[in-house]
Amino acid sequence: MATLEPRKGLDVLLAALAERPGTLPPLVVAGQAGWGGVRPEVLARDLGLAADQVLLLGRLADVDLAAVLHGATALVAPSRAEGFGLPVLEAMAAGVPVVSSDAAALVEVGGGATVVTPVGDAERLGAALREVVGDAQLRSPWPSGACCGPGTSRGRRSPSACGSSTAPWCESAVSRPCRDRSPR
Repeated sequence: MATLEPRKGLDVLLAALAERPGTLPPLVVAGQAGWGGVRPEVLARDLGLAADQVLLLGRLADVDLAAVLHGATALVAPSRAEGFGLPVLEAMAAGVPVVSSDAAALVEVGGGATVVTPVGDAERLGAALREVVGDAQLRSPWPSGACCGPGTSRGRRSPSACGSSTAPWCESAVSRPCRDRSPR
């Protein structure tokens, strides 16, 4: 769920998948090409990933993006740098667990309700993904529209315990009608 650019860390995510092939569900990438010439299919092939392990959807209309997000096992945001981290917020609002890098904006938006790994660390990202995939509690659906998941030992917090700077953004994102972002 992003413009495909080097700062998004897709190379780190693909390296995490290649670390132990077949132990994680296929990666679904939604987003249009941006600067930097990021080509996930080439990166995946060069890392030895099977063609069916990476599905490229390109840019999606909001209704299609919502359907993909609601069917996701997790949202993964391994960014090196982020301005805000809206996909993290969208996933949390949809009740989808989030695994992100420790880029400051992602940590702030996640408000302690996400699984966080060091920027650029494919090994730790892979371990976190395997933990989320293998742990039913981490994958358990959150109430749709909640900004954070149920309180657990993993650091997820109830909506009332979310950071005061995050909760208003969650409420705003959930209450606003979606607009079509498809190309005209």
